[in-house]
Amino acid sequence: MPTKSTTWPTSRPGQESTLTTPPEEPPSSAACVTVLTGLHTAFFTLSDTVLIALAGSALASVIGMFLVILNWLYHREKEKSL
Repeated sequence: MPTKSTTWPTSRPGQESTLTTPPEEPPSSAACVTVLTGLHTAFFTLSDTVLIALAGSALASVIGMFLVILNWLYHREKEKSL
C-alpha cells in the first residue's frame, strides 16, 4: 500500500515540508482471536488458559513499549562513582 504525501508551507519562504502518513495497519492477531472466540463459532474455539496467555502476552508487550518510550523521553543520567 503506498503512503500518502502532503506538502505543507513553512515559515521560511521557498521551503516546504513534506509529511508522510504511514499506511493503516491491520488489526492485531490478539484482537482477531478474541473476536473469533467470542462469536462461539463451531470451527474456531480456544480454551480459557490459551486466551489468558494471549491477553497476558499482549499486555506485557504494550507495557514494555510504554516503558521503552518513557525511558527514551525521560532519560535518567547515571550517577558517577568516586
